[in-house]
Amino acid sequence: MHERRETHVAAPPSVVWGCVADLGGPHGWYAANTLWRLRFALDRAVGGPGRRPRPLRPLRLGDPVDGWVVSGLEPGRRLTLTSWQRLPGTAVLTYEVLADPDGGPGARLVQHLLWRPHGLRGRLLWAAELPAHVLVMRAMLRGAAREAQRRAGPEGRV
Repeated sequence: MHERRETHVAAPPSVVWGCVADLGGPHGWYAANTLWRLRFALDRAVGGPGRRPRPLRPLRLGDPVDGWVVSGLEPGRRLTLTSWQRLPGTAVLTYEVLADPDGGPGARLVQHLLWRPHGLRGRLLWAAELPAHVLVMRAMLRGAAREAQRRAGPEGRV
């Protein structure tokens, strides 16, 4: 099961990438941070790893990012996180930063979420979480875009 969202960001791709590269840890998830903390606490309560803080340096493959691990990284372009949480399936979250296709000054921020359910429990979890999940993922994308625009300043530049 795959979801894809994208938005235009009135900021240079380098600034948008900075926001993507800051996901988790002290910067949070740009939306629903309390829900994320609750999710990681519940994961720990059921025997999962819970929240493992990200390093305070640029990310590298294999680094923890709260309840995720960096499984793909193309600096300036793409960050892929795979969930470490105890789930009946595998969740993979990817953010891509693309130059504006029309050659404009902004960027495109693309969010992909892939869920590979393990059996009926995985499918039921997806169905049960879908309404709240869609709202949270949309809010995360919009929040990251807002933060990039804030960092770029009123002229859309650093």
